[in-house]
Amino acid sequence: MNTLFRGLNCCTLAVSLTLLTSATAHSGEPVRLRHNPTRWWWIHGVTESQVTQHINDTNSRIIDLEIESLNPARFSAVTVENTGAYRANRWYWRHSIPGVSSLVPYLNEHNRTCVVDLEINTINGPNGSVPIYAYVVADDPQIETDECNYIYAGNYNGYNFFDLDPHSIIGGPPFLAGAYNTLQGDSSQRTYYYPGKSLDEIKNLINSRNLRIIDIERASRDSFNVIMTNNIGVGWYWHIGVSVNDVGQLLRRYNNFRIIDIEPYQRGGQKFFDIIWVEN
Repeated sequence: MNTLFRGLNCCTLAVSLTLLTSATAHSGEPVRLRHNPTRWWWIHGVTESQVTQHINDTNSRIIDLEIESLNPARFSAVTVENTGAYRANRWYWRHSIPGVSSLVPYLNEHNRTCVVDLEINTINGPNGSVPIYAYVVADDPQIETDECNYIYAGNYNGYNFFDLDPHSIIGGPPFLAGAYNTLQGDSSQRTYYYPGKSLDEIKNLINSRNLRIIDIERASRDSFNVIMTNNIGVGWYWHIGVSVNDVGQLLRRYNNFRIIDIEPYQRGGQKFFDIIWVEN
C-alpha cells in the first residue's frame, strides 16, 4: 500500500488514539521498523508540560519527536504505550540543547540506551546560526546497546539508519543520525538512505525496489531526504503536505494504521505535515 495524497487545508489541535492488541517484535528490531499492534497517540502544538502530562496519563513513550518552534517551545510527538513489544526499561527525552559539544555528553550519560529520535533546529547567534538539538533515547530490551549508535558529521557508509536530521537543508554531511549497525543477514531490517529525491524519484524507488519509507525530511521545497527499508508485505501509506484538519480525517480513515513519522512545516502562515503510516 503505497499511495500519495497531496496537500489540502488548515489548522486545529488533534490527538488520536487507536486501541489494539500487542504482539512480539523481532529480536533486535529498531522501534521505527516494528508494526506490532499497540495503543498509540499523536499530539501537536503542545508545551513541554503538556507532553509530560500526556506521557504520565497514557503510560506511553515517545517514538517520534518534532520541534515545531523554539520560542516559545512547542512540540509534536507520536507515542506508543510503554508495554509489550514497545516496552522500554527506561527512556528519556531532552530539548533545547545548544551545540553538538553539549549534545554528545548528554547522549553519552544515558548509559546503555539507544537513540530513538534526534532533532535539530537553528537559531541566529552572534557568530551565525547555532544548532539546537533535541533527542529521545531508550533502554529497549529488544535491542542490544552495542547494536546501535549515532553519527555526527561522519562517514555514513556501512550503517543502517532509522533517523536522520541533516545540518544542511540541501542534504549530505555533516549530519546527525541515529544508526543501527549490526543488521547483518536480515534483509527485512536493512535500511537505505536517499538524499535530495523528488517525489517522482521516491515513487520510482518504492515501486522498482519494493521499498517503504520509515523517515522523511524536507531537503528543499520540492525534494526530500528519505530512509527506506525492504517492504516485506507490511501495509503502509505516505502523505505529503496535508493540513491539521486533513490529518484528523486520515486518522479516522486509516484506523488500522498508525503514524511512525510526521514532519510539521509552515507555509503561508499555515501548518502542514508529511506523514508515514504503518499497519498496526
